[in-house]
Amino acid sequence: MALVGGKADKGDAIMQAQFDLMRLSYACGDPLYRTKRDSTRRWIDRLESNTTYKMQDVAVLDSGLKNGTVKPAARVDRGDCIKLLADGQAKVDSLFEEYNR
Repeated sequence: MALVGGKADKGDAIMQAQFDLMRLSYACGDPLYRTKRDSTRRWIDRLESNTTYKMQDVAVLDSGLKNGTVKPAARVDRGDCIKLLADGQAKVDSLFEEYNR
């Protein structure tokens, strides 16, 4: 996957993938959901000014998922969760590798 645009665009692509992973994790009832949420916060710190995402965005998504105002993800078959979560994490990792080039 090739990233185009400036550093902020690339950072936003990473963050969007991380937010998608959070939604998927929540939808799957992943016991590591909180770890993924905390990882998303660390990504924002790591990317600093190279993303338009803020800590408040993580809090809003987390709260929205918990109180049902944000849809977690498209319907997910629980049997597919392990593969989907692994694919989501691989996407985040791939985007970060591309970002660092």
